[in-house]
Amino acid sequence: MIEKKPVSHFVIKLNHDNDLFIIPQTDKICLVYGLNLSQKTDKSLVRVFLQELEDAKRHVKNSIESKFFNETMKPPLELDGVEKNPEKYTCGLVTMSNNLNIFNNINNINNLII
Repeated sequence: MIEKKPVSHFVIKLNHDNDLFIIPQTDKICLVYGLNLSQKTDKSLVRVFLQELEDAKRHVKNSIESKFFNETMKPPLELDGVEKNPEKYTCGLVTMSNNLNIFNNINNINNLII
């Protein structure tokens, strides 16, 4: 019998130095984006967009939980043991997580899609 080892995380290189960390947990799945941008205008736009995304969850029912960690903040706890150098992301990090129990029945999935 083959013993299945639980997966701790996946790392996907998106482009250049931007990374996506997929971190499954017992009750939710967490996506952590590490962002590096070189142009000043791009950095400013990304920061504004991610702060607005974080603020929007207060106004949208059943939204995905998101949190923006700019480059001066301490990195998210989900990255402990996953990324050794989270300071390398010049635009910071953004986490998005969703509880797995929303996928327990097909009606919930339809409500998310529609």
